[in-house]
Amino acid sequence: AIHAPILYVLMAGIFMFVAEVYELSMVWSLVVFGFLLGCYSHLALDLLTIEGIPVLWPLNKRKYRILKLRTGPDDWKGCVLFALMCIVLVLIQYHLL
Repeated sequence: AIHAPILYVLMAGIFMFVAEVYELSMVWSLVVFGFLLGCYSHLALDLLTIEGIPVLWPLNKRKYRILKLRTGPDDWKGCVLFALMCIVLVLIQYHLL
């Protein structure tokens, strides 16, 4: 799978266009927001792994990364980082942060 931000930006645009054209309900907007939030948090976490993501794809296939965290069942750092990100998202959702 290609983990390129441009694909998620295009998906967001398509979702917003469909929601606007068909005047979809607030529930649909929340579902789309949750889906896109999941996509972008996935990209953000992949930026922290040793594999990285092709941020400038299709212009440049070079993969960028911020950290070099390894992921897998024996790597606790990735699990802790994911848990912290979930906590931050919950705090943001309830306006506590």
